[in-house]
Amino acid sequence: KTFQENHLLDYALLAYKKAMKLNPNLNYNFQIAFIYGEKAEIEKMFTTYLNMVEKSENFLPTVKNFIGRYITTNSDNENNNIFKKLLLKRSQNNPHTNWNQLLSWLFIQQKEYEKALIQEKALYKRGFGDLNNILNVGKIAFDNENFTASKNIFNYILEQTTNLEIALTSKLYLLQIDINSNANHVAIEQQFQQIFNTYGKTIETLNIQAIYAEFLAFKKNKPNLAIAVLKNALKLPINQFQKGQLKIKLADVLVFTNKFSSALIYYTQVQNSLKNHVIGQSARFKIAQTSYF
Repeated sequence: KTFQENHLLDYALLAYKKAMKLNPNLNYNFQIAFIYGEKAEIEKMFTTYLNMVEKSENFLPTVKNFIGRYITTNSDNENNNIFKKLLLKRSQNNPHTNWNQLLSWLFIQQKEYEKALIQEKALYKRGFGDLNNILNVGKIAFDNENFTASKNIFNYILEQTTNLEIALTSKLYLLQIDINSNANHVAIEQQFQQIFNTYGKTIETLNIQAIYAEFLAFKKNKPNLAIAVLKNALKLPINQFQKGQLKIKLADVLVFTNKFSSALIYYTQVQNSLKNHVIGQSARFKIAQTSYF
């Protein structure tokens, strides 16, 4: 530590390695990797971190955190390429789920969601992955407005899943992609109706009903139909958080139709019932906005 504090990094490395050799129970790999980083010996740093993951996958979250400081969103970045090459080499020489996970993580950082999907598929097919992991990649792609990649991901999930919740979540995102992409309104309406005919207007389809109301109000300019959809949804046996979210959407539609007083009633109800929750805070902000109007 004294060597390190005085920037005698080579001596610090020797000291840490000597200590670990004398006592195999010691683990100074984080310190060693950090020193390699200070010395700009990036490949040795990455190798040290990967060796730690190879010994125990418990290190994976922490290693991601440290490696994340050295890579960028640019796939042509030198550090990104070094890390990718090390992972691919390990994946070929010693196939392990950790390397797929880290490759998927790297591709997500680089916003290469199709490549991340390939890694997640490999994990899923080998029985180590989870469709929820693939779902998360799809959500990240959607949030970053890569609708082509997210559409491919959610369609793949629908081909694989028998889980109702995962299927409906995927259908919800596919609908949002079409809405955001300004797809044909008639085709989108048909998709909504197909879902409601198959699954009904139940708690399971609550989020889809909410998105349908937004579609009716703000895309098809049919706010009265949207209000009816939301009021019917509020009659379902839902919890206070779901009620709060629906009431905010309902109030948003009322603001859209210049019914400010009615909107304020719903916003205020949400603020009073969910004071310390983010939904209540959102309602308070919207009260201020609507009062200004």
